[in-house]
Amino acid sequence: MHEDSYTSPDFSSAALITIDTQRDVLDGGALEIPGTTAVLPQMSILLSAFRELRAPIVHIVRLYRPDGSNADLCRRSMLERGAPILHPGVDGTQLAEELLPEAGARLDDELLLAGGVQPLGSCEAAIYKPRWGAFYRTPLEEHLREREVTTLLFCGCNFPNCPRTSIYEASERDFRVVVAADAVSGLYERGERELENIGVRLMSSDDLVAAMRGAHSGLGMGVFPQQHRHLRRRRHRHAGASRRGRRRRVPAGGDRRARRPCAAPGLSSAAAAAARARQGRSSTCARALGSGARARPPRTPPRQRPSPAGGSRSA
Repeated sequence: MHEDSYTSPDFSSAALITIDTQRDVLDGGALEIPGTTAVLPQMSILLSAFRELRAPIVHIVRLYRPDGSNADLCRRSMLERGAPILHPGVDGTQLAEELLPEAGARLDDELLLAGGVQPLGSCEAAIYKPRWGAFYRTPLEEHLREREVTTLLFCGCNFPNCPRTSIYEASERDFRVVVAADAVSGLYERGERELENIGVRLMSSDDLVAAMRGAHSGLGMGVFPQQHRHLRRRRHRHAGASRRGRRRRVPAGGDRRARRPCAAPGLSSAAAAAARARQGRSSTCARALGSGARARPPRTPPRQRPSPAGGSRSA
């Protein structure tokens, strides 16, 4: 496969986006979407890997008020007639149980409808979207930029509608995009070709997990890129302190004054050598004086004699 430096995924800074995988859209639900229940095992594999690696996860969800006031135009009349789909406060709006970070976790409908980001774990959150696309009038992009995410991995419910719209929105915001082809319901062959034509990478869930583990193995388990940079700077500071400590240590019985001088920043090697030579001469003189040797008298200035013009000149 041809690698494009602009669209190739960077799995070391990737986030997983699940789309509309709520209980009402599963088999037997009020808004059943064929094939969604069947992809839950693959979605669960992806979620487990991202949680283990402590990589970001965002669950995008839909919520319809009973009067249809916040719904897409094509669904308002259905809601006005009393269709019980994705209403706030009912179990049907909750994430599929296979997606939950822990048993009993529930969405906060009021927080989400108000435009908030609901934390579901240290690296996991839920966001409500009012229309097909995950970026339309939502805090999703800001949430991802704050975490220095460059690559988005999509999975979830009903590719022709919300996943496809969200993928195109991500592409036009210059995110690198990957689709877990076996973890999205409703994906079809022509849709796959259209995604590839805009630089989207199609991969299986198993291949995605392997790519994520490979990318994170060099960072250390559970360390995301911005954390890695922080740890790397801290290690460099500690290493510098250790080197400075080694330079200060003096062997037992040694003379601290005889320590080799450290060159100042920017001092050339020749200048450093000259400094060491001067220190060596000073030490020799000090030892000679200490042992009773006679010091050389200071040099007397040369005698002066008058010049023919009445001045003076050196003899």
